[in-house]
Formats: sequence, structure tokens, C-alpha cells
Amino acid sequence: MARYKFATMRDDEPYNVIDQPLYDSFRVPAAATSTVSFFQIPKGQPGTAFAAAGNKTLADTNLTNAGLLPSPQRFLIQAIAFVTGISVTLADMRLLLNGAVFELTIGTKPFLQCPLNFIPGGAGVLNSGSAAAATEVLNHGFPAPQAIKVLTEPIPIDKMENFGATVSWPVTAITLAAATPVQLFLHGTLYRSIQ
Repeated sequence: MARYKFATMRDDEPYNVIDQPLYDSFRVPAAATSTVSFFQIPKGQPGTAFAAAGNKTLADTNLTNAGLLPSPQRFLIQAIAFVTGISVTLADMRLLLNGAVFELTIGTKPFLQCPLNFIPGGAGVLNSGSAAAATEVLNHGFPAPQAIKVLTEPIPIDKMENFGATVSWPVTAITLAAATPVQLFLHGTLYRSIQ
């Protein structure tokens, strides 16, 4: 892939180019919820998605700063995926997806706004049971790496540039039957200085 020219990158600046997603997780509570924010709570802070309480770990996020890449890192978003926990029920999956809106913001500008249904997961377990099975497994989209939202034009996040994403339910807040972990993946290329 050709080198992407970020606004703040010098032509002679040495860097590593790494195929590495940025990801974050959130535990949607079993209580009225109208907005879920991603990339605002870094590793080491309270807010794990995979337990009732605890600090975020590498299982939750690879972000070390709230809404910001450490300088001089830069990132080029090429695809986006939204993944639900594999234990989500059909009723809760419907609540999570119906009427949900996704928004990606860089700086103060929205760069992508769309219904959440347009951001498939491309991961998870493929359902091999029946709708009546007690062990039915659901996912958002087909569990294949190619089954994600690929961007027509990559979206750059420059060094020290704020970014974040939200999933909201603008018509009415949702109340899930059980707390459910959800994850957002920004697939792309991480640019970092050579050490």
C-alpha cells in the first residue's frame, strides 16, 4: 500500500506501518440506555465490557488515551465493524439494532453517520441451531472478515486528533434483558514512529 500523506507528516519522517485495528468495548446495561460511546475510556480505567465490574484490559480496548492516539501515532480507517456478544438473545439483538444510529467523529466533525445495520460485525459464531433451540447463537452479519463496512475513501486520524464513535437510539432508549458486551473495530493501518 502506498504511504498515506497525513497533514502533519514530514516527507522524511521515519515510521512503521502496521495492519492493526483500533478497537473498544462497552457493556450495554440491562437498564434504559440511549447512547453508547466508544474510544473514550482507555485501558486501566473502570469499564470492562466482559464482567459486571473491573478495569478495561487489552481484551476491551487497545486505546491508551481517552479519544486520542499517543503522539506521534496516526491511523487510517479503512473499514468498520460492530460486534455483539455471542450470548445476546434474539429480543436483545432486535433492541440493539432496530432504530440504532452509528456516528464516527474525528475532531468535531462527523465522518460517518448511518443506521447501525450498515455496520456488520464480520465476526462471531455462525448459528447452527434452530430458532427454538435454547442455545441459539446470534450475530450481526455473517462471521467472515470480509463481511464488514469497507469505506470507499479511508478516513485519517492524525496525531493528537480527537476521535470517537457512538451508537444511539434517538427515538426511544432501549432496555436489554441482560447486560451485553458490544465491540467496535476500526480496521486499518497504524502509523507509528520507528524506535
